[in-house]
Amino acid sequence: MASHREGWGSVEGHRSLGGLLPKLEDDKHTVRKFLFGPNEALEYVARGSYEASLLAGTSGLDVIREVIPPRVTFYVDSGADWPGFEFIYLLEGKLRGGEEARPVVLEPGCFIVRHLAQERAYFQTVTSVVLLHVCSPPAFHVMRSETEEFYEIARRLDADEYVSGHCKRLENLAVRVGEKLRLSGEQMGDLSYAAFFHDIGKAKVPKHILQKPGRLTGEELDVMRKHTSWGGEMLREMDFLSTAAQIVEESHERVDGGGYPKGLKGDEISLEARIVSVVDAYDAMTTNRSYSPAMTQEDAIRELKACAGSQFDAEVVDALVEVLGEREASLEGREQVWLGQELTQLKQREAFLKLGEAILAGSDIGDILNDVAAGITHYTPFGRAIITLYETTLDPMSSQPVGIAQVAHAGIESGEDASGLQRAYSIAPGERRRIFAKECRVSRSYYVPADELLDAGAAGGAGRHHSPAPRFWKAGDLLCIPMWVGDERMIGHIGVDEPRHALSISAQMLEPIEMFANLAAIAVLEAKKKKQLTEMATRDPLTGAYNRHFLGEMIERKRPRVQQRESTVSLIMADFVDFHRVNVEFGHLEGDRVLKEAAGVLMGAIRDVDVLVRYGGDEFLIVMPETGEEEAKRVSRRIRECIQGHDFGRPRSMDVRVGSSMWKKGDPRDFRDVLEEADRWMYRRGQEETTHDKRRDEVRQI
Repeated sequence: MASHREGWGSVEGHRSLGGLLPKLEDDKHTVRKFLFGPNEALEYVARGSYEASLLAGTSGLDVIREVIPPRVTFYVDSGADWPGFEFIYLLEGKLRGGEEARPVVLEPGCFIVRHLAQERAYFQTVTSVVLLHVCSPPAFHVMRSETEEFYEIARRLDADEYVSGHCKRLENLAVRVGEKLRLSGEQMGDLSYAAFFHDIGKAKVPKHILQKPGRLTGEELDVMRKHTSWGGEMLREMDFLSTAAQIVEESHERVDGGGYPKGLKGDEISLEARIVSVVDAYDAMTTNRSYSPAMTQEDAIRELKACAGSQFDAEVVDALVEVLGEREASLEGREQVWLGQELTQLKQREAFLKLGEAILAGSDIGDILNDVAAGITHYTPFGRAIITLYETTLDPMSSQPVGIAQVAHAGIESGEDASGLQRAYSIAPGERRRIFAKECRVSRSYYVPADELLDAGAAGGAGRHHSPAPRFWKAGDLLCIPMWVGDERMIGHIGVDEPRHALSISAQMLEPIEMFANLAAIAVLEAKKKKQLTEMATRDPLTGAYNRHFLGEMIERKRPRVQQRESTVSLIMADFVDFHRVNVEFGHLEGDRVLKEAAGVLMGAIRDVDVLVRYGGDEFLIVMPETGEEEAKRVSRRIRECIQGHDFGRPRSMDVRVGSSMWKKGDPRDFRDVLEEADRWMYRRGQEETTHDKRRDEVRQI
């Protein structure tokens, strides 16, 4: 690897510009123009503990600062693979590179010159590292694109049936086992992706199968077993995950050939897939699932050893047992820190679970929003939160006005404070492009420092989109978390304030707040869906009147109220005279139009509190609460007058028979009896009118 070693060197004595900053603090305009602070950047992207900051960029070079967590594998291409320029300088931490037989450890001051490498070179972070990355563009935007693609896939895992953290635990454990088995750098990178995305295909498995608490049927098992193939197909959508896709497809094969989907055995299965299979089984056994409680670590290891050589690779099982033993020993020193973090995450998960249960139970949307606001103030660093729910979904770049449906808040002691926070987060249509600008985006949220808000106000709202934004919270800063209902639209937003401690705005810090925002959006969508389904189930699709199904439910609800109080309900039955002739003479489409128009006339003739039901065909029922007999008769006359006086076009006039009945406290009759009485009165009235019309015709003939 002589050519690789030529690419490594060491430089000492690099100076920091930090000492120069105080001299220029008074001239803020000058500082912002060419000199930046240690926590500033032109653009910024993060993925978990990974961060990339674009410090400078020209048409020929990008200067990037990267923070990479431990045990991450990455590679640099050879000069032949990519003609661009790439220089990587190690500022902090340790890297391991080179061949397995002759590993090289890089420490601060070492650097990599990529075009001197004759073949692709792999590196792994020993500790958390900070790199200065100088390369040909569009390197930073490629990093941003891959990060966003990574999160897009990760979001598809959110509906997994497993407990939170399963995929990340699997990735960490698989990488440790891979190190034990001395996988190459390239294999480690593919293993890491495959372990994290091993169950992504379950996004296509129906929820009733995925979340079934009991045993699956044969047909359900067949569907479930397709998830490895589906996962491979999904990962192949991105070229850099093609090898990981094959690992995912093989992750449920068995060394004895009894697995799926292809029945591979032994070394026909890639080593990486055999690793994923073992660590996945271990994690499944040691966490609570819908179909089984968690095992102890000892019982899980015993089970793995019992299946070694048949279901699992014996060498991989031994490596996992060794890794678990080492991890157990190292946990003692970190126990207190871990307990504190785990307790916080546990409380967050409990809050998420309660909100999920409330959503499934169909709780009032206002109550859920209040719970979300309270959850943010209890389980995130912020002491105050306000939620603004829109009347309709909104493109954040749109300048169209949108109505406010509801506002909820928490952590606010007085009405004055609530008004102040609401004003701060009342985003006018003209301000959206500034607040929701790409330059302000952190993860799926938007952060605007206070000084940029002030500068934008002084400039008439134009803002300074291209100025660097500090990522450390200061008083007056704006952090807006949209309630996304898709990639490009939101149904509301959450604003937060008063952090309890010094705070760096990062994707990792925002994860729990964004989860609260996701749950709030889901709650709104479920409420809207429930309303739409209710409308579909209870409304007649042609006329918009309620249907008989709704009538039955309404009567069951109102019966106790009528019987307990001095309450009276009147029923009016209306039947259009000879309506079938409209269909015969003009066709059913014209009949549908006339009937829909007639229903509108009926609706206009009754009160807002009255209920119009399409009882069947051209018959309608009007339920009138708190209405006596005389008022019902007046409404009946008004209905006839409105129908007779309305111009329906073709035919020009219509007539309607009406009959009424009354139901009040102490009435022993069933509702059906009252309805039949209204029906009898309607037809008796119709017969009387028919007899009257015949006599009138006879008189005319005489």
